Amino acid sequence: MIKKSLFQVLLLATAMTGAMVLSSCSHSSDAPYDENNVKELNHAKALAQYQQTFVNMFGQPASDKSWDFTLGNSHKTRAPKDKDKDKDKDNGGGKSLADWPSESYNVYGYTWKYETGNTSMNESKVNEIFDNGFDELVGLIKAATPQDWNPKGTYKFRTLGADAPSPSNKYYTLGADLGGNNNYILRQIKTNGSTRGVVSDQHVSAISFDNINQSGSPVWFTVTTGKKDTKTEATANKINKFVEIKYEYNNKVYTFWGFKVEKGDNKGSYADLVLWVDEIEAPTYYYAKRFFVEDLGGVGNSDIDFNDIVFDVVEYTNKEQEVIVRALGGTLPITITVCGTSWSKPADQVSNMINTGADGKAIDYGMIIDSFKISGWDPTDNSKVSVQVEDKNGFKFIEAFPKNGEIPLMVAFSVAKPWKAERQPITAAWLTEEGEEPVED
Repeated sequence: MIKKSLFQVLLLATAMTGAMVLSSCSHSSDAPYDENNVKELNHAKALAQYQQTFVNMFGQPASDKSWDFTLGNSHKTRAPKDKDKDKDKDNGGGKSLADWPSESYNVYGYTWKYETGNTSMNESKVNEIFDNGFDELVGLIKAATPQDWNPKGTYKFRTLGADAPSPSNKYYTLGADLGGNNNYILRQIKTNGSTRGVVSDQHVSAISFDNINQSGSPVWFTVTTGKKDTKTEATANKINKFVEIKYEYNNKVYTFWGFKVEKGDNKGSYADLVLWVDEIEAPTYYYAKRFFVEDLGGVGNSDIDFNDIVFDVVEYTNKEQEVIVRALGGTLPITITVCGTSWSKPADQVSNMINTGADGKAIDYGMIIDSFKISGWDPTDNSKVSVQVEDKNGFKFIEAFPKNGEIPLMVAFSVAKPWKAERQPITAAWLTEEGEEPVED
């Protein structure tokens, strides 16, 4: 049913309504009545109303419009929009700095928000080390002998701070050129006018350097710029050396990496940008995609928030695959099916909205409501992804991933995409690859 055009659905709903009216006006005891037809009629009406609301909000989709925003049009294959054409005049050519590939399903072994909550690298511990031990740590870094930069293995990491040589507002960036049109930011910190930089408020991420290296021949670089996404030449700022420090704080040993960002013999030090790192054995994401679903529980403008069902499908660097359920904003029985394996919302939880802010709690984008293993997932093929919904009248219907040009009940983005809070409708900007203007860390 959902694959019909808006006109076809409206026509069907109208025809079925007419048939029901004629039947209800008949006084014959033999008048046909089929409860399933009535349920299908109600579903057709709800779908038609939803589609009309969607068109009113966003217009009729073009016939070739794809609703998988991880395929074909990522920043990896095209240059980002230049918001200020004059901002790069002093930087020559090069490529614009961009967030680590966040528009593609292929994340090259980089995991967004690897840890959330009260973990070993939580915000309070970062603040504690920065406030009480950063001076000593900077001294150790400056006194250390630099070693060759040739990273291997898998690490979780976050920014600790920057020992800036001047109080000017600057962005200190560690990144990589993987080819394509952008230099990707692995981590970036703004000094905010302080010679001691700022304490990090960025999330913990993870990266498999082995998988990054296998994806091509990355050119790792550090650069200081006046803007977040200024163009820069990776080869002109290539990393050759870095410093690794084992630092004992409160009877525990931590590992920190220091990078020189300011160029010139008399500028900066390897404490320009300091990362707190920890080597891990856990696999990270290699392929990852997030699906957002509407369940037709509501068809008004405020109901189109695409948070009724939110789940990630991922393949790890060890080739294992799984589905991670992130948010359930609907209150209808649902079943998610990927590559023939299914998961259903527990019966005792059906009436609960989970992780959408409906309960007054902040959305936790790292929450795992549940997860299940799958196999055979191809991130370029959405035909094996579907959701079954049972509406309030007991009518069960399947939502498959929409074909190009259809009005969607399901869309796909990278796992860097946040979902909306309950009753916060999506915007035209949200429904694009670039998304709404991000809030900087």
